Amino acid sequence: MKTTLNDFAVRHRLHLRRHPDDSTDIILGHLGHIFEYADGVLGVRFMPQPPRSHLWPYARRRLVAAGFVLTQNGGW
Repeated sequence: MKTTLNDFAVRHRLHLRRHPDDSTDIILGHLGHIFEYADGVLGVRFMPQPPRSHLWPYARRRLVAAGFVLTQNGGW
């Protein structure tokens, strides 16, 4: 079953926001945000401010262990 961002937000009691750059819906978090990557596929943008490079290897391992598929590892 495909998950929409709205379904995910409702299920986890999260709030949708509009991204200021492109007006797409996102779920804002402390270290980035969750967005709709493709039809039925959610994405996670991990961008802590200020940047803390030591967190990414830890977060990457945890996300992959939870079943996420890594499509981009750093860069724009």
